[in-house]
Amino acid sequence: MEHSKSKLLKSVVIRFKNRQKRLLISKNALNNFDFFLQKNIEGEFVIINSNVGFAVYYASEKNYSELIKQNILKHCNSSIEELAFLYDLNANSLKVNFTQVFITFSKYPQLFLAYVKKFVSLRKRYNSSRIVMPQLSCFYEQALKELQYSGKLPFAKKIIALNSNFKEPYSSPLLISLAKKMTTQEHIN
Repeated sequence: MEHSKSKLLKSVVIRFKNRQKRLLISKNALNNFDFFLQKNIEGEFVIINSNVGFAVYYASEKNYSELIKQNILKHCNSSIEELAFLYDLNANSLKVNFTQVFITFSKYPQLFLAYVKKFVSLRKRYNSSRIVMPQLSCFYEQALKELQYSGKLPFAKKIIALNSNFKEPYSSPLLISLAKKMTTQEHIN
């Protein structure tokens, strides 16, 4: 049952075409937009409003992409020419794109840390979510693990401290060496 619910996951992600460090929608306008979504979308949603972009993740059988896009344009101070829109209408492409954002942000440690802090606060805000936030949290945890095991997780100790579910990797050099040997191609059956 839960697996079929995750297939309902969709998103609309908006970014500035030219990198800008400002919110697409002000905090005051965000409250109006949130109210609009509550009244017009059947199903739950999560809004991420940060200095690097704006995203609406929702779980529904219906595609609300155009409705969300048009309403975002009413609430922001930018023209459509300044913005890039990405629509994910299935959970698989959403997972790939969501994970890619984290991996890209990891190349900019301060930005990455700010985004992680934002995501952790959103988990608390949307703690009653039964579909959207649990799925996003799963994607988030997988992205962090991928970065951690590849040795590319910036501010690892701070991020581990922020995330109660996230554990520090093997700290013993011997365990690290053994783990690397066990995952080499020659030891895979």
